[in-house]
Amino acid sequence: MKFILGTASFDSKYGIANKKNQTSENDFQDILSRAKALNIESLDTAPNYGNAESLIGRFHAKNKPFNVYSKISNLSSLSTKQIIKQIHESRNSLKIEKFSGLLFHKSEFLETESEKLTKNLIGEILSSGLTTQVGVSVYQESEVERIAKRFPDIKLFQVPENVMDRRLLNSKVIQSLFEQGVEFHVRSIFLQGLFLTDTKELTDSFSHALVGIRELMNYCEKQGISIIDLCINYVNQIEWASKIVVGVNSGDQLPDIVNFREQMIDSNSLPKSLPENILDPRQWASK
Repeated sequence: MKFILGTASFDSKYGIANKKNQTSENDFQDILSRAKALNIESLDTAPNYGNAESLIGRFHAKNKPFNVYSKISNLSSLSTKQIIKQIHESRNSLKIEKFSGLLFHKSEFLETESEKLTKNLIGEILSSGLTTQVGVSVYQESEVERIAKRFPDIKLFQVPENVMDRRLLNSKVIQSLFEQGVEFHVRSIFLQGLFLTDTKELTDSFSHALVGIRELMNYCEKQGISIIDLCINYVNQIEWASKIVVGVNSGDQLPDIVNFREQMIDSNSLPKSLPENILDPRQWASK
């Protein structure tokens, strides 16, 4: 399994298990150095992840660059020329020659603009030499299906999937696209750290998720497997999942992820999925 190190938490309080408001530059450089030592080759970042781009750029100035996947935010007020200019600026900040992939941060951007304008933008990005792969970050199978039909040049999807959110596991839509050469990266395998958080630290607003999380902990105990190993092995067994996006708060957490103990997981024996408003972190804002 190929890991992509997510950088959303490097400069903001991202993820429920992240107790820091900001990752210090020393910690940041330590995380990247350890990732390199553990043969993690790729990063997932975005211009709106605080100053992650400049921090990564400073690392790249002294070390062999990572492969970088970045995001294009909702830029409906900008022209194609302005968007291309911003992508060039990101590349320069990151000190890389080109991106391994550029993904639209939300599918809404693709679907609110006219189809002709969006196709022209995708074409401009691909012809610019800034990347060979354009994709989109989505939340549901229906988004994958709609976008794949409307925009055939979209060849990369970043999707959520984990042991307590198995909605995409047996998706015929995703399996068919995978067989046609479309690439799928899986994020939220720890549900932004929720599965790694002590249940005593959860606020009352997560109370209706406690039963499911405790069932998951009990499952791990009975199977003799750590929660990290369970989460990674589950995704590792999915045929269409080519890469896993993982986030950490410190370099000490990386070895447990990269050196996970392989073990077969029977997805049919896993606890019942969590409520949908817990599975979608966008709904945590009021929690």
